[in-house]
Amino acid sequence: MSEMQGHFSPEVIAEILKLQEEGFVLPYSFAIIGVNGAILAGVFSASGDSLDCTFTAEYQTDERGSLAAGHMMLVDARGEAVHAVLTGPGEPLTFSLN
Repeated sequence: MSEMQGHFSPEVIAEILKLQEEGFVLPYSFAIIGVNGAILAGVFSASGDSLDCTFTAEYQTDERGSLAAGHMMLVDARGEAVHAVLTGPGEPLTFSLN
């Protein structure tokens, strides 16, 4: 999870972990598009009692912190999806079920 912690705030990680309580089934595929066009995609999978994250695609623009604000879509193993708006560090994150 150390690589995941470098890309995601503790608040985002906590919300992703809560999805299992909502009935979502691992692994989760995700894509994030930042407000400046930066992209991060990957897969969350079980790793003991925590999550492991494997990044499958990444594009960074010249601006630092480009994924601090943007949109995240996450799809579970059954095809159920959620959407989150990442508003910036310290801001609340909520997933809206689609």
